[in-house]
Amino acid sequence: METEYLSGIEARDRGLVDLCAEIVPDGYRVVIAHEAVATEDLCEYRPGSDPVDADGTPLWIYGSTLPRALLERTSKVQVHEPFDESEVPAWFDLGFPRHLRGTTVPGYSCFSPDSLAAAARELLDEFVAVRLKDPNGASGVGQWTIRDAGNLESVLAEVAEDIGTSCDVELTEYLAHYGYVVEADIDDVEAWSVTLTRMPDGCYSSFGRILEMTVDLEVRGTVQNYGGTSVVVVRGDPDALEDLPDDGVVVDDPVRHEEIRLAPPPGVVRAAQRFIEGMRAWEPEGVVETRANVDVITGKLARRDGSRTEIAASVEESARVGGASSAELLGILALREDAALSHSVRSSRHGFDDEAVAYARHAASVPGSRVFWNGVDEHWDGRYVFIGAY
Repeated sequence: METEYLSGIEARDRGLVDLCAEIVPDGYRVVIAHEAVATEDLCEYRPGSDPVDADGTPLWIYGSTLPRALLERTSKVQVHEPFDESEVPAWFDLGFPRHLRGTTVPGYSCFSPDSLAAAARELLDEFVAVRLKDPNGASGVGQWTIRDAGNLESVLAEVAEDIGTSCDVELTEYLAHYGYVVEADIDDVEAWSVTLTRMPDGCYSSFGRILEMTVDLEVRGTVQNYGGTSVVVVRGDPDALEDLPDDGVVVDDPVRHEEIRLAPPPGVVRAAQRFIEGMRAWEPEGVVETRANVDVITGKLARRDGSRTEIAASVEESARVGGASSAELLGILALREDAALSHSVRSSRHGFDDEAVAYARHAASVPGSRVFWNGVDEHWDGRYVFIGAY
C-alpha cells in the first residue's frame, strides 16, 4: 500500500480536525477552512438552518463561510472608510468601518490610483509617515512606507510593478476590484491577538502572544518565521478577558527560558470586540463565522506637529485555521472538561532543528499535549521540524 506523504502543516491540519471533533457535540461533521470559503462551494444551505452536508449531516465549519459575492469583505480594505465612496465595489460594507471608528489606525481604503495618491498626500499632511498595504499581502509583503510626498510617484510605480508581476493586471483594474489601504504609520509597534471561537453550544475567547523565529533556508535564505502562540482561554465573549488577573497570566517557555505575560494592554480587547460585533452584523447576509481572530496593534502615532499619541487599533481579522488554533482548541477542551476552571493556558510551537527537538521533548512530558509533526520535513529544506501544542 502506498504511504501518503504529508508536510508538517498538512499533518497539523489533520490533527486539528480530530481535535475539533472531540470538542463539538456528537453528530456534527467538522470542516477546516484554510481561508474564507464561498458558501456555495462548501455545502447546501437550507433557509433558516445551519450549513449541512449533502447527506443532511450538520457541518461545523472551523473558520468562516460567506456568500461568494462577499468574499472580499475579509480583506484589510474593509477596515477603513473609503477615500471616495463612489468608487467602492458592491461587496464593500460602508457601515463596518464606521462601526470601527476610534479603534483602527487613521487611514482610508482606496479603489483608484487617484484616490490612492490623494489619500497618501492628505495623511502625510498630518502624520510623519504613511503606510501603503496590499490587501492580498501577508507577513509584511506588499507594504510600502512613505515619509515625503515627493517620493509618492516612485512608490506608486513600485506598487504598479509589484501588482503587474504577481497578478498580471494593471494597477487601475486591481484597485477597482481589491482596493488598497493607506494609513498612518505606527511607531513602537507591538502585535496582539484576540480570538473568539463559537461552538454549536457555546463560545470561548482567548488572548495570545506570538513568538517569531529566524531560520536559514537554502532556497529563501534567512527568513522570519512564525514560531507559535501562547494563549489564555476563557468562556464567553472577549469582554470576559477583562476578568483575568490585573497583572495577567505568566507562561514559561521551556526552551527559550523566558516568561511570556498574557495581559491585554488597555484598549486591545475593546478594539477586537468592536471588530467582532461588526462582523456579527453580516450574519443576516449569510455569513457563518466560528473562528474570528483579530490582530490588534499598540504603538504611537507620530504627527508632524511633534506630538505622539498612544493607540490600540485592530488591523485585520483572520477566520482561517492558524498557528494558534491548536493552543486555542486545547484551552477550550480543558475548560469543557473542568467546569471549575476560570481560564486555561496553552501554547502552540513551530520549531526547527535543536529547538524542535527540545520542544518535542517538553511536549512529551505534558499530559494532553498534541504532537502533529516531529521529524524531517522536506517542505522546509529537509529541516528537522516540530509542530505541536501543550
